[in-house]
Amino acid sequence: MLSFGGGIGLHQMLQAIQLQQWGAFLCGAGILGFGVHWFLQPLVLGKREGAARLEYENARLGSAGVRKAVELGSSMVLLAGMLLRYGFHV
Repeated sequence: MLSFGGGIGLHQMLQAIQLQQWGAFLCGAGILGFGVHWFLQPLVLGKREGAARLEYENARLGSAGVRKAVELGSSMVLLAGMLLRYGFHV
C-alpha cells in the first residue's frame, strides 16, 4: 500500500507543482501520508481469532502513538487541501 499511496500522492504533488495549485499539492501530500499509514498498519480483512489475531498484531510497525499521529496529520492535510482546492480554487 505504500507504493500505491506514494505513487498517487507523488504524482498529484508533481502535477500540482507544475500547475501551481496549493490545494492539489496538499491533497497529494495527504494521500502520501495515508500510504505511509497503510504501510505501518496493514489492513487485514475478515475477523481474526487466536493465532491469526496475534499475527495481525505483529504485522503493525511503530508505536500506536506514531500511527495515530500519521493518520491524524494525513487527515488534516488532506482536508485542508480539499478545502483549498474545491472551496477556494487555489
